[in-house]
Amino acid sequence: MHSNNVKALPPVTDDYANVSKAVGGFVAGMNGNQPGDPNKAAGIMNNVVKGEDIAIEKPMPERLPLGPDVLRIIRKKCTETLEIYQNWESVIAGTILMREGKIWTSG
Repeated sequence: MHSNNVKALPPVTDDYANVSKAVGGFVAGMNGNQPGDPNKAAGIMNNVVKGEDIAIEKPMPERLPLGPDVLRIIRKKCTETLEIYQNWESVIAGTILMREGKIWTSG
């Protein structure tokens, strides 16, 4: 991020002053210290939006987190989430609505 591209606006209401200050501080602290290359990220985003280069013949992703640090965090979260589902699968699946001995669906 370039400092010329980071603009802080005053909060709409005093209710958001603390959150606005915290976010502004976070952004200011990250500016110039991000682990990835912003120019590479911008190039990737441009190619994905245009469907060119690295994005040729790939479907438009709903989300595209960039950077190995983000990938590591997402993998960890997904693994933890799957473990929860595996441990609670019988409870989760136990909410099936039965009517006349059959699984009921609205369709």
